[in-house]
Amino acid sequence: MAAPNSAVLVATATWKLVRIDDGKVVSSGTNSIRSPYERSSQRFSTVRAARDAQIRAAKNLATIVRGQIAADLVT
Repeated sequence: MAAPNSAVLVATATWKLVRIDDGKVVSSGTNSIRSPYERSSQRFSTVRAARDAQIRAAKNLATIVRGQIAADLVT
């Protein structure tokens, strides 16, 4: 049995907030996040760990984007 090894999922979100009435870009950005996970010799285990890493990355990216939009709307 081989020892588990690690992998890193890199997720990137590019976003743009546009004002409807005039089409002006109010806020935009690109954010990346790294989400490590363990790979094992059991296929299901590796697939589930990768999926969990995707979910973690998506939640973290959403939090970052929400914060940036809130900051841009205040100024």
